[in-house]
Amino acid sequence: MTSADVPMIWTCQWKHVASHDDTFIVFQAEMKGKLLDVTGVYSGVLASPQNRITAMDHDVHTTGELFAGGFSGWTHAVRRLRHMGFKMDHRFAVEYDNDCIQAFARSHGFRTIIGPHAFSIEDDDLPDRMLIHADIRQGQWMHLIGNQSEQSVWGFC
Repeated sequence: MTSADVPMIWTCQWKHVASHDDTFIVFQAEMKGKLLDVTGVYSGVLASPQNRITAMDHDVHTTGELFAGGFSGWTHAVRRLRHMGFKMDHRFAVEYDNDCIQAFARSHGFRTIIGPHAFSIEDDDLPDRMLIHADIRQGQWMHLIGNQSEQSVWGFC
């Protein structure tokens, strides 16, 4: 992308990622003339690692879980790590299957479920914990991770 190119993004992508810094990661965008379109189903934006906000407590590891499933193996692993004295902040989980979404939400107390058709939040601040109902191959949900942590551990269970 050159300085002459203009990104075309959703308002929620702007609010949670792009407005915080002029450098961000564009995922599966499509060039349309001078526009870089990231509004497609498979497109998304992420905060670049060098621009993420560092947690005040550098000992805290922020986690996110892809393929959360109904059993949610990484969430159980995070609980065990906390029990062992590690400081963990489990911020989000991503799952596509509706039955697994409902089981995960009930089992682990994730009250905020976002998706599967809209991935926007009215508030400027993202919730502390959220369950994202999405296909991980699609990028529309990625801005929901925001720009919050430098030390991230992603779980793939």
